[in-house]
Amino acid sequence: MPNSKERSHLAICLSTGAALFLAACAAPTQGPSGYEADFEAYLDSPHARAFAIAGAKGDTGPSFGMASEQSAVQDAIELALARCEEVQARFEETQPCRLWAIGDIDVHEMTPAQLEAAIAVYRENPGASNDDL
Repeated sequence: MPNSKERSHLAICLSTGAALFLAACAAPTQGPSGYEADFEAYLDSPHARAFAIAGAKGDTGPSFGMASEQSAVQDAIELALARCEEVQARFEETQPCRLWAIGDIDVHEMTPAQLEAAIAVYRENPGASNDDL
């Protein structure tokens, strides 16, 4: 069974585009909980983008998925969740994948209504953050 560092490395390799894929797969990522460095790579990726995670913040090596360079935010959300679920199934994790961020907007604790509002803001301004909500 892969350790948390290997799981994080596998997740980033499974869930990125070609250029980021080559850079990420060249050397395992480092992060205190196994995904912070991957999230930083996500933040540098092109819009529309989304990041999904299974497990709670602070868990070691939670499964995650990300999508970038999508034509629409909904496509990015669906792809990030699907990628997270692929990794989650591979490691037989029991916690469900959930959306963590769209663009630079942290959405993991939002209600469905707040998430819809955040998606609308992101559609209008891909550079938006939580301060813009």
